[in-house]
Amino acid sequence: MTRRLVLIAAAAAGFTLAACGEGREIAQIERLESGVLYRNDGPEINSVDPHLADGSWTKTVTGDMFVGLMQMGADGDPAPALAERWTVSPDGLVWTFQLRQASWSDGRAITADDVVYSLRRAVDPATAAAYVDVYAPLVNASAILRGEAEPETLGVSALDAGTVEIRLVHPMPVLPELLADSRGAVVPRHVIEAYGRDWVLPENIVVSGAYTLVERILDRQTVLVRNPRFFDDANTCFDEVFNFPINTPETATRQARAGALDIAAQIPAAMLDRVRDELPGHLRDVEPPATFYFLANVEAEPFGDVRVREALGIAVDRRFAFETVIASGLTVANSLAPPGLTAPYDPARVRWADEPLDSRRDRALALLEQAGFGPDTPLRFEFAYPSGGTGDRLAPVLQSDWNSLADWVQVEIFGAEAAVHYQNLGAGEFQAAMGGWSAAIRDTSYMLDVIRAGAAGNFARWSNDAVERLLQAAQGEQDPGVRAGLLRQAEQIALDDFALTPFYSPQRAWIVHPRIEGWIGGALEYTPSSLLCLSQAG
Repeated sequence: MTRRLVLIAAAAAGFTLAACGEGREIAQIERLESGVLYRNDGPEINSVDPHLADGSWTKTVTGDMFVGLMQMGADGDPAPALAERWTVSPDGLVWTFQLRQASWSDGRAITADDVVYSLRRAVDPATAAAYVDVYAPLVNASAILRGEAEPETLGVSALDAGTVEIRLVHPMPVLPELLADSRGAVVPRHVIEAYGRDWVLPENIVVSGAYTLVERILDRQTVLVRNPRFFDDANTCFDEVFNFPINTPETATRQARAGALDIAAQIPAAMLDRVRDELPGHLRDVEPPATFYFLANVEAEPFGDVRVREALGIAVDRRFAFETVIASGLTVANSLAPPGLTAPYDPARVRWADEPLDSRRDRALALLEQAGFGPDTPLRFEFAYPSGGTGDRLAPVLQSDWNSLADWVQVEIFGAEAAVHYQNLGAGEFQAAMGGWSAAIRDTSYMLDVIRAGAAGNFARWSNDAVERLLQAAQGEQDPGVRAGLLRQAEQIALDDFALTPFYSPQRAWIVHPRIEGWIGGALEYTPSSLLCLSQAG
């Protein structure tokens, strides 16, 4: 039996190991010490193509396989990757990157032309990349994304084989963080053009990152092995990484307790005490820059009426739903942008945050009646939510809050796997829903993509001219205080119009084996395997 088949068999036997106690831990340590890491970061990923991968949980796989000019550093901040150094013009509009000597996993040199090709590919509508409107600050990017200009007009050029110039329409101090994200990944033109959509198959794929793909079985596992041609291979610790897609955090937690996972995502609050007792030292806390909220499709009746959106938003007993039903792990949110992103000003805030629940529910009923609903004209709609874990527990509570307003308020709930749920939101195939947004770049402006007209994160299809002017002004503002104030005003307008109603901010716990070093945590959930090592102690 090959080594890989032995490892697969060991993973399948994980539940059996749970009965062995000490034997389970010994077997897990032996596997880790052999250079093999077992991890789960969420459900199945939709693609290993970094430009097509959709969902924050895809970042560990794509981030291990591909880097860009920048990459995530050990402290969670962007660090040099293919770029060795760079300069910025005095006006902040031209960035010039000098490339290091690096090669693809097939030995071919990575050049400035590869970087230019990759950024053009990312914004090309024909690629259908996910959430690439974050590239709007690049010259001509917005016109390209709208199909009004060719990708070749993007503000990125190869000055020579080792120099890349990026031109912006306004200053963007967070450009290095954008280039460290999967959307900034450099991909192999020579392989994509040779194999088309099949370039991502294990037998064809060529990578720029620490690991390359050797096996992918949908809904079972994605297997990566160390890329010896990676420019920083000397600092890569694990030889093989098995990524196991698991749809429910409860299942991932059970497998981690059984020793079949070294890293497991988003441990349910109801299982935290048991994990602490059984696996001391394994829990790591995360506070991602994310907010979950109620949204309604304003293009679907009756949700174009602000009175309906307001009534449904204020009628929810948020403290009970998000801090009692889920005993730990959630905090009621009164803004869209988490406080950690809004410095130097405090975040915007829903004006009814301190209003007693009974008063809010009375007002909600009056608003619905003003909007024309009542016994003869009932309000009926479907509320969509991401199934698995928290969503399954919260949706019935929200349904009860709304249905209890009056007999003529009749809400049905519909759950779908997270990937499917957000695909439906992106396609506008919903009436009302639970949404969530995490800032791809740790900056308020990216969190506010949920209210920016035409942005991929604006599932509600809500827009406001004053908000657009404020967001536009913030783009060109270099004074941090003034810029923060403009963004705060824009968010406050959206909150006052109930474009979205903040529900909660997540506080998550992960299982990470205590012998694993380098896991970042904090505001970042997804640490690439290339940053992880095994401690010698233990």
